[in-house]
Amino acid sequence: MKLYYLLLAISFLHSPLVGFSQTTPDPATIAQSVTVQVNPAEGFGTPGGTGVIIAKEGNTYFVLTNHHVACLRTAEPASCKLAGTIVTNKKQKYQVVSIETLQARTNEPDLAIVKFTSNDPYPVAVIGDSNQLKVGVDIFVYGFPAVGNKVAEERDGRLTKGYIVGFDSNPKNGYGLSYDARTWWGSSGSPLFDVDGRLIAIHGETETSTSPIEGKEVQTGINKGIPINVFKTKWGTKQRSVQLAVQNRLGQ
Repeated sequence: MKLYYLLLAISFLHSPLVGFSQTTPDPATIAQSVTVQVNPAEGFGTPGGTGVIIAKEGNTYFVLTNHHVACLRTAEPASCKLAGTIVTNKKQKYQVVSIETLQARTNEPDLAIVKFTSNDPYPVAVIGDSNQLKVGVDIFVYGFPAVGNKVAEERDGRLTKGYIVGFDSNPKNGYGLSYDARTWWGSSGSPLFDVDGRLIAIHGETETSTSPIEGKEVQTGINKGIPINVFKTKWGTKQRSVQLAVQNRLGQ
């Protein structure tokens, strides 16, 4: 009997965070539940992008995405006039109520937060620690690419798997993480998850290089993302009443 209670206590102490499977976390299920479409207001003619729910306050949800998804690409990053609606995994559409750019200057990280309100319950992503990532680690990207002639709300979700191929010590616009998972137009703002379903980066660029043979810019097949710790630093620079769901230790 004593052994039974000892094992029960050990099981309780090592139970996973709320929102994770009671056995092995399924990154695909987690990704689908917290990832949303970020669609442009009418008249802007872009295919739309992707975002991930990272916090909730009352009935207001905070969606992390790229600045270039939420805002017009202009010389003044603080000008945000693009994002119009959010479509969730429940196929519910909500108007964007506000946009907070985290890119105050052109050379700062390409990040923004868009907010929507809903009385429906939606889970928030558990945020990991991108400083613990290493080359060769498996990652998952979930987004809404504009493929099959589908744009905006017509887009379907896609999960791709890859691994980290490298880091940039002096990244432009925060894009310091490189990986080989496939993406396409509309995938900008897509969350990257580790094998335990924790959010570890935001996708937003495709790597290009000048071909020594053709002499023009070509895609290398590698994609680039902004490590989530870059966002956590930006988030922490302002006084906020809402808290993030952070689980720093990988493999915990």
